[in-house]
Amino acid sequence: MKTIPRTAKAQVIVVFSLVLVALLVFTGLAVDGGLAYADRRADQNAADSSALAGASSIANTINQSPTTPCATLTNAAIAAAKQNAAKNNLTIENNLDNHNGVEVTCYPNNVYDVRVMVTTETETSFMKLLSANSVSNTVEAVAHVELKSSPGGVLAGGLGLLALSKTASSGVTLTGTGNIGTKDGDIHINSNGDNALLLAGTGTVIGQNIKAVGGFNTTGTGNATATARFDIGKNLPLKGTGNVKGDMINVNGNVNLTGTGSLIARNGSGVINVNGTVTVTGTGTVSPAAHKGGASPVPTIEDPFIPLVNNGYFAPPAKPAGACPAASFNDNKNHTISPGCYSSISNTGTGKLTMNSGDYWITTGGIVNSGTGSITINDGSTIYVDKGDFTLTGTGNITAREVLFYMGKNAGTFSLTGTGSVSVTPKTTGPYKGLTLFVDPANNKQVALTGTGNVTSINGTFYAPSSALVLKGTGGTSVLRAQVICSTAELTGTGNLTLQYDGDLFFGGDGQPASVIMLKK
Repeated sequence: MKTIPRTAKAQVIVVFSLVLVALLVFTGLAVDGGLAYADRRADQNAADSSALAGASSIANTINQSPTTPCATLTNAAIAAAKQNAAKNNLTIENNLDNHNGVEVTCYPNNVYDVRVMVTTETETSFMKLLSANSVSNTVEAVAHVELKSSPGGVLAGGLGLLALSKTASSGVTLTGTGNIGTKDGDIHINSNGDNALLLAGTGTVIGQNIKAVGGFNTTGTGNATATARFDIGKNLPLKGTGNVKGDMINVNGNVNLTGTGSLIARNGSGVINVNGTVTVTGTGTVSPAAHKGGASPVPTIEDPFIPLVNNGYFAPPAKPAGACPAASFNDNKNHTISPGCYSSISNTGTGKLTMNSGDYWITTGGIVNSGTGSITINDGSTIYVDKGDFTLTGTGNITAREVLFYMGKNAGTFSLTGTGSVSVTPKTTGPYKGLTLFVDPANNKQVALTGTGNVTSINGTFYAPSSALVLKGTGGTSVLRAQVICSTAELTGTGNLTLQYDGDLFFGGDGQPASVIMLKK
């Protein structure tokens, strides 16, 4: 009979003991991890339902009384969210300072966000052996409320500039020396690239809330200022001398300061949340100190016009019967044309061209006003360009009040960049009220808008979902009461240009009641 040496038995006991300890550790991880995951799901459900409760409170009120003050709606929404949280045995605060509360943001024209964050501690069992007594969970939910049928209701409510492209390397780029941005409206960038928001110039990009799904990069000396929130979905490298400012700054990635620029929240008294690491190798600062965690991925915003597009709401106008002659003028006389079908319309001389009220259908050559003469499109007109460019680029005055410009899927570029006095406003009645430019989603040709100081008055919603927008300021300070929805945007020029959010002038959709949707969960 073969015997086992006593030393071998001892080795077996040692190995078995080690394996047993490892099994206990893995069992502890599995059990405690499962408990933490279950608690996190419960917390997420509670946050979702609390955000929806607060949003529903707002929607129910503004459906009946659209002029209810923000403070009244905010107090009611916070109370509803806290009451819902209490039903889930959670206590949340009236703010997000400790990442365990509710916050309501009121935008112009009955648009609201209700944001709820829940932070809890899950007590461990086995992991106490490794001095881990608890596991922290932080979850977030955002419910969005928008009243589309109220006076001044806006289809893309709260947004001054929406860059829709998800795949562009840069969604919004600042290349000029002027200050360009939005006032009382948000800038939202769907690009998932590292340079979703790129500051390559010396000017400043400004918005009420600036949100980018991807990263934010600075290579110039320009600044970025959000008067409320700054949300970055990926990394934030500050390489230049410019600063990034906002009341609250959330970075769902790393922050790397290698230049002289700083990251500043409310002059040092706000909140900075960073999910990744914060590295400072330059002379810039992070003020106040960043809180580890608390930021979330920035959600994409889908094209708000697509449901209406798919339902035929923006069907091209019928082509008028009869011949389509060219209307071409290159002299110093005044000319007047009537509505109808034209192969092209051009005014390249010094005289004035007047287009009487009605519908115009352009077949091949587009519309050009490139001389020193002026062009006036009378009230209530619709200009449909099937093929060719729309270019108003001369030095003469441009007047187009209560007009809709419609660029078909095969049309060319749209350029409203003249250096004379420009006055363009959308229709004030009918299904296209508030809509100044509609570019077919299948058309990816460029759209260019230029402000030349106080001689420029451009109002309404500009919809060009597949187009690259060039927004340029050339002199003084231009304030355009305009909302722009595009694929990507380049902000450039030497002058200051502001997109002033004014829902009374923007497109309101088809008159839906207040809607509540979850933006983040």
